Amino acid sequence: SLILVLVLGIFTLTNFYQMSSQVRADLQAQMQALSGSVSNNISHWLNGRMRIIRATANAYSDTDSTEQALAKVQQSKAAGDFKNVYYGLTDGTFILDDTSIELPDDYDARSRPWYQLALEENQPTYTKPYIDVTTNELTISAVVPMRENGRLLGVAGGDMMLDTISAIVNDVDFMGLGFAFLVDNKGSILSHPETDMVDSTLSDYLGSKVPMTSDFNGYRIDGVDRLVSFRKVEGIDGVDWYLAVAIDEEQAYAAVSSFAWTAVVYLVIGIIAVVLLLSWLLRLLLKPLQRLNHAVTDMARGEGDLTQRLPVESDDEFGRLSQRMNEFIRKIHSAISDVRKASTQLEKNVAAMVRANQDSVNLGDEQ
Repeated sequence: SLILVLVLGIFTLTNFYQMSSQVRADLQAQMQALSGSVSNNISHWLNGRMRIIRATANAYSDTDSTEQALAKVQQSKAAGDFKNVYYGLTDGTFILDDTSIELPDDYDARSRPWYQLALEENQPTYTKPYIDVTTNELTISAVVPMRENGRLLGVAGGDMMLDTISAIVNDVDFMGLGFAFLVDNKGSILSHPETDMVDSTLSDYLGSKVPMTSDFNGYRIDGVDRLVSFRKVEGIDGVDWYLAVAIDEEQAYAAVSSFAWTAVVYLVIGIIAVVLLLSWLLRLLLKPLQRLNHAVTDMARGEGDLTQRLPVESDDEFGRLSQRMNEFIRKIHSAISDVRKASTQLEKNVAAMVRANQDSVNLGDEQ
């Protein structure tokens, strides 16, 4: 019974761990697939805006008048739904699509970080996200150096609000299990369903040093145990972002928990069934041995009925033992019968001798 219980227990535990591993692997694969889809959408959106800025850069000529250049950046703004599109020229001139914005008299485009970044990278790239001073919202700029026949003409740029990217991220509920948020390679949160978390750090949010890997790691967020994994947003030059997915651990493993309780119930039922079945089988198998024990006990106590025989109901060890015991009882019965007959004959002989002796005594007295 103990061995069977151990086997049932090991079998149940093995199935539980196999199911847990399978559910975890499937869940991670599904989350990574959804993360990949969101990542591709982000890449597609940003790369689409970068193509517009590159086209804007290619459209500029050093022979363009200010009005012509202004028309080009205004057209690009409308095409890409940018916050602003602009040219920064090598003489420091700054041509902005919105002419209503007043800039300081000493404003020099060449001194701006976005201009210097484009020259340093010498290719289309993106600035790091920053808080826009006019809207107080997180913004990113796509910048492209402008060259004509190898000669630098300036830098074309376009400012984009990250609210569109936030909408892309927040539109996916990840099978109702959780949410996603966007971070950069330094752990700064760029987009989050809770807007007050934007511009905070992963350490502040999750309370510990966070490895940005695709494996699930457990964290307690707002009183809820969540599993968090990361996927790098690929296909965007100059951007080192990660899409983080946080799902409710209890909901994610609800099927495993249900299976665990079901397995425990079936294990207990199985153990009880095995114990009852084995008890019944043992009683059934040991019944011939019990009859043999009763017969031997009767003989040992001197109350045995040697005319009775043990029933032989099978051809197994117990059946053969009953047969041998019957043969033994038969021989003992035969021996005792012979002894009884001899004893009876002896009694008759002794009685005859006593009568003969008595006759002899009586005859002596008469003489």
